Amino acid sequence: MLEIKNLSKVFDLDNPDKKPAVDNVSFTVNKGEFLSILGPSGCGKTTLIRMIIGLEKPTTGSILKNGLDITNMPPSERGMGFVFQNYALFENMTVLQNVEYALKIKKETKKNSRDTALSMIKEVGLLNYVDVKPYRLSGGQQQRVAIARTLALKPDIILFDEPMSALDASTRLSLRKEIKQIQSTFNTSIIYITHDQEEAFSMSDKILVMDESVSVQIGSPEEIILKPVNQYIQDFVVDNLKYKIESLSKFYRFEK
Repeated sequence: MLEIKNLSKVFDLDNPDKKPAVDNVSFTVNKGEFLSILGPSGCGKTTLIRMIIGLEKPTTGSILKNGLDITNMPPSERGMGFVFQNYALFENMTVLQNVEYALKIKKETKKNSRDTALSMIKEVGLLNYVDVKPYRLSGGQQQRVAIARTLALKPDIILFDEPMSALDASTRLSLRKEIKQIQSTFNTSIIYITHDQEEAFSMSDKILVMDESVSVQIGSPEEIILKPVNQYIQDFVVDNLKYKIESLSKFYRFEK
């Protein structure tokens, strides 16, 4: 469904010593696939996802969707949805108004905008909050509104930019299950940005691990765990996951 070919981004082209924010990254995403882009802060994850959605223009490389080159296409024409880290909700609007907003400004969706919005709000479990404004919602509830707003436009691909970084542990676990359920229900392809190894490995069909603007390894969770390509993958991914498991084993007895 989506093919990223040799994508690079340099923010200061006049400076020959400026390191690319994203350097020659390539990967594919299939229909209904969940791809996580995993890496530490500053490695280029967000710049990469902003190029895919159309908020940044690549310096070099191309983006193909179903064989069509969309590299220079505006975001509104790409058939993608973007869930921001900070929710990006309209504070003066209710939950229903937030979800319905984009539907009402499009001719083809305006007629059924309210029914569609209510259906998506129900999907994320917030029907009791349709008339509530965002400031009265928890962080997890606000993120569910953002997800419902994105789903309402029926995108082929949804991109998430670290959507759970500001949420508590129990809310993150709950949202993980809901996002996976949404993927299954709508057969939507998902690209998910995270710095959390556990999050990536618990949700993904495929993981792209980045470091310092480059793609270091891409594969299934099993492939990355069993066959790390270098010491960085071993340290950042494998050893970090082992440490979390060992920490838990001190407090829980696991039965065979």
